[in-house]
Amino acid sequence: MSYKSQISTALAAAMLLFTAADPVTHGSALAQSPDANKPAVSAKPAADVQHSAVGTVNAIDREKGTVTISHGAVATAQWPAMTMMFKLANPAAVPADVVAGQKVAFQFTIQSGMSATVTSIKKAE
Repeated sequence: MSYKSQISTALAAAMLLFTAADPVTHGSALAQSPDANKPAVSAKPAADVQHSAVGTVNAIDREKGTVTISHGAVATAQWPAMTMMFKLANPAAVPADVVAGQKVAFQFTIQSGMSATVTSIKKAE
C-alpha cells in the first residue's frame, strides 16, 4: 500500500471514529426521518447536560476566560482522556488556588463537538 493511500485510509478511519464518538449526535452521522414528509428530528443539544471530570490544570487565563485541562475519560460525554481548552462560564468565580499544575474537579457543558464550558471548578481532594 502506498504512503498516500495509507494516509487516506487513516484519515477516513479517524473521521469515522470522530463521527461515531460525537456526543451531540450520539454516533448518528445522519439524523434522517424515515418519513420523507416529516422533517428530521435533530439531536437534543448537550449544552444543558452537566458533565463531571477530574484533571490537572495545564494553563489558566482568567482575562481571556479559558482553562486548559488534562482530564481523564468522561463517560457521560463519550470522551477519552485528553488535554483540551475550555471556556470559563464565570472566570471571576474560579478559586485563586486553581493554578497550573493543580489537580481539579470540575463540571462542564458541551456546546457542540469539542466546544465546552467549565461551569464549576475547584481543587480536587
